[in-house]
Amino acid sequence: MVKVWDVNTCEEIRTLLGHSGTVTAVKIIYPLIKTDADHANNKAELQNFIGRLNKDAGSEVARGEDGLCLTASTDCCIKLWNYSSGLILRSVYTFSSVTSIHLMASSLGREGRLAVISGNESGKLQIWDPNDGQELLSKKCHDDSIDHIWPQMKLLSPDRKTV
Repeated sequence: MVKVWDVNTCEEIRTLLGHSGTVTAVKIIYPLIKTDADHANNKAELQNFIGRLNKDAGSEVARGEDGLCLTASTDCCIKLWNYSSGLILRSVYTFSSVTSIHLMASSLGREGRLAVISGNESGKLQIWDPNDGQELLSKKCHDDSIDHIWPQMKLLSPDRKTV
């Protein structure tokens, strides 16, 4: 479970229920995405992303002012939440306990799109499209758990062979 708090009043706003294992990582996507260049090229991409979520759902599940976040868990799931409403917008099963997550602009031939990077307990790095949950890359990188992800450049080389 993930608790959402009002930092001004120190009151709990809501509890996000949906993981069956321990939550190992939380990544706030929005509102931080509109000011953090490491996470997206511009605010227009966020609006496109929200538009795709709403189109896929067939209704308005997220608005531009809503809070969005990613969570990872030992239940092998990555979840995309509208934490303003408490709705789970996407859930991806990864087949291994997820220990870390990161969000950044993608260089996977989908210009201006976002990508979720996850690390798991067996040392595998995976890259996901948060719009449809499709795995874009999976690579065993370490012998131990990947506990933190801090990319500082493009995700992949143009030939899609080098991370």
